[in-house]
Amino acid sequence: QMIISAINKAIKVKQGKIEADDKENLSFKKVVPPEDLIAEGVQRNLNAELWKKRAPLNTLFHTTVEKVWNEPLLNKATKRFITTSAISRMPEGYNPLQLKQINADVTPLGEGGVKSTEVITPSMRGLHLSQLGFIDPIKSPEGANTGITLSLTENSYVDKDNNPAILVKNLKTGKLEIQRVKDLWDKKLAFPDVGKNGKVGIRHKNKIYEDHIKKADYQIPDASLLYGPAMNSIGMPSANDPTRNLMASKHILQALPLEDRDIPHVMLQEADGELSLKKYAKDHLPIAPVDGVITKIDKDEGAIHIKGNDGKKHVVHYASTPLPLNAKTYLHHEINVKPGDKVKAGQHLGESKYTKNGMLALGKNLRVAFMMYPGTRNDAFVVSESAAKKMTSMHAHKVDVKKDKNIEFSKHKFVTMFPELAKKIDLN
Repeated sequence: QMIISAINKAIKVKQGKIEADDKENLSFKKVVPPEDLIAEGVQRNLNAELWKKRAPLNTLFHTTVEKVWNEPLLNKATKRFITTSAISRMPEGYNPLQLKQINADVTPLGEGGVKSTEVITPSMRGLHLSQLGFIDPIKSPEGANTGITLSLTENSYVDKDNNPAILVKNLKTGKLEIQRVKDLWDKKLAFPDVGKNGKVGIRHKNKIYEDHIKKADYQIPDASLLYGPAMNSIGMPSANDPTRNLMASKHILQALPLEDRDIPHVMLQEADGELSLKKYAKDHLPIAPVDGVITKIDKDEGAIHIKGNDGKKHVVHYASTPLPLNAKTYLHHEINVKPGDKVKAGQHLGESKYTKNGMLALGKNLRVAFMMYPGTRNDAFVVSESAAKKMTSMHAHKVDVKKDKNIEFSKHKFVTMFPELAKKIDLN
């Protein structure tokens, strides 16, 4: 009966009597967060490990329970999931923004979802109006995963039943509410920017049209909530061509730390008045949790001790020694406070190679003239030597030295024998 019903429906859709099911509508989809995926993956691997452990106990060969259960099952099952799962990804780690962006990535590929990109249809790659406010409409990789691996916005939420939801302003009450995507689908959802005449773009089901803001039911509070971290780090995205925005969102995630870095001239300011680049810098900088006084800085421990105005003691940890990242870059904090300094809650207590004045600085402000140059180059530019020097980047390299009887490891003796050289390098 089910097969006959499906055939009849397909015939009516072909004849134009009824509309086809809207399979790409986000209202009918679930979003599974990492903790649920990890739990499911570990459980599968745990079941496999348990079967392996039971098998020896069922044989005639002499064995003991202690020999069989000699490894932590949970640790092994977790490691197996992380290293073999199709949805596990090792971040490149070019810069802190890239590490933040990868946590916002979402895809239907992997266990429990689509097995291969070969079965992906064009409709699955396209934008759907139900994604407004939940999926970044610009950020996506090139190649086979274009339109498949996407980015969540800064406005994305998931309820206890894994339903996607977004933060909106209820125009009837004036209050901010988190509403499920499927509950907003048949409501009139307004875009953030309202014209002087009160006109605004409104999405109602699968249509976008312009009308007065009073005709809308809900509104997305701020334009920054339409995009993810990579797009919000680009100045004036609405003034750029979408293709340029796509490429810029890729480039900034691959930016290397510069010796002489600059804060961009144009930055995005969010609804609460804070600059996006300042907010993203706080994700990896040591930040004062309360108003208080610096009492001690322990470089060996990598800790800043603060006595709050409330009398309580607080400890803020930082990278006192270079922390290697996967792309041969590194994270290292240079503390800009000292014992006795008064600090305010939210104040940055140091800088990294990716920040300047407490804001994310992933590039150099250059005055550029584009000119013709003979020769053929693919995706490359010829730049002046002075410009190249201004974009000098910093890298971390690991050197392995095999110790033998002719090699001695001693910082003290090294400084004694090579005092001038020791002044030029970081012995830590």
